[in-house]
Amino acid sequence: RFIPLKNRTIDYVSTLQIQISEMGDLPIKLTARGIAGTEIDASSVSGVWKKDFGPYYIKRSLFIQDSASLRIEPGTEIYFDPNTWMTIAQNQQLICEGSFDAPVLFSAIDTALGWNGLDFINSGDDDTLAFCILEYGAINYESSQQLGGALRIVETSLLLHHATIRYNEALWGSGIYASLSNMTMKNVLLHGNRAEESGTIYAVQSSLLVENCTITQNQASSGIYLSSNTDMEVLNSILWGNQTSSSYKLVMIYNNHFSMSYSDIDTLSGRWINLGYELEDNIIERGPGLLCQDPVFDSSIIPFMLDPSSPCVDAGHPGAAYEDTEDAAQPGFALQPARGTVRNDMGGYGGWVGVPETSVPVSTDIPKTFALYQNYPNPFNAQTSIRYDLPVQADVTLSLVNILGETVRLFEMPAEKAGSHLLVWDGKNGSGFPVGSGVYFCRIRTGPWHAVIKLVYLQ
Repeated sequence: RFIPLKNRTIDYVSTLQIQISEMGDLPIKLTARGIAGTEIDASSVSGVWKKDFGPYYIKRSLFIQDSASLRIEPGTEIYFDPNTWMTIAQNQQLICEGSFDAPVLFSAIDTALGWNGLDFINSGDDDTLAFCILEYGAINYESSQQLGGALRIVETSLLLHHATIRYNEALWGSGIYASLSNMTMKNVLLHGNRAEESGTIYAVQSSLLVENCTITQNQASSGIYLSSNTDMEVLNSILWGNQTSSSYKLVMIYNNHFSMSYSDIDTLSGRWINLGYELEDNIIERGPGLLCQDPVFDSSIIPFMLDPSSPCVDAGHPGAAYEDTEDAAQPGFALQPARGTVRNDMGGYGGWVGVPETSVPVSTDIPKTFALYQNYPNPFNAQTSIRYDLPVQADVTLSLVNILGETVRLFEMPAEKAGSHLLVWDGKNGSGFPVGSGVYFCRIRTGPWHAVIKLVYLQ
């Protein structure tokens, strides 16, 4: 049996032990080198990519098969060779939906050379891109493309939510390029991206809604680039600390509309936004609730989480539709990683945060397999729900373990009936005292089957 012990890009080193029974057992130890995971060397794909079969290594640029879909399950890692990319076109569907603790990762085998990102071309509006990380996309500046380091959207409607876009490069639009498209971004972090010319976001003849996003620590000659009848609305978001080689945080060329409200946006020369080309037909709408103050991040637990002292806490839109998730143990107060009361926080953790409801379908049927699902909410600071499936009646042991391997809470359910079950943990140990903030593991075992998930408890 080959068990990888150490990951060096795509090479794994392990020990292969063979036992030969001839006048006794003779163990032979060999050192082997190979790829752990699944190598994809096809031009088209479909079906389901699972964490258990990963990481996936993409050797050539690929499409999703016509009239087919590709579903990528939570926690799956995908690494691309240089100069390769994935295209989702007409009559093709990508369903990529991770979870807060198990995002889907799109990255490069060689982070110095990168990969060429995701292309959505005339793909319709049925794709899902959520709870994912897109990193180390790098478009060759000498290529004809030169646009969109991580994500390119052409004639497509796309909802991108609970995602991180980081460490990508391109000539134009280091993070995102959109053309003739409608795009909604919610709870998205864009940071550490670099454009040689203009735009962390570069949009042409498109409509963009940027809601509860954090855009920070990116580099470009200008921050956001809008061209040719593009409409962009920024709501409940933070645009702060982006470096531009020019004095322009926003460039608008030809008949564009940019609106902002309940957002924290830094300035140059005392202006909310500096324009490179403020032509007669461009419209800038400054709505209520605008701030220009250091957002005060606390990244000790989660990147770009707001510090409790941040002016962005409880400063988003006051409407009920934008409220943060409520802490059941403290009615009226937000469930972390949001802060303060349930009024919306500006930035990537304001509003609704957690596992998407569609990722764990509820069924009255008897499950066909054993399964343990990611807890919800996660992170949590009052109580969290843990769901598991049993295809047959079984004795179940479920334990909560800290990072030292110590069991802090043990649940034993003898002769539990077949079906879907929900267990609620209140963050207390077996003696009834609250556990400390940090990472915990939930382990379930029944007979030979077992599984583990990671939880984050925040006091």
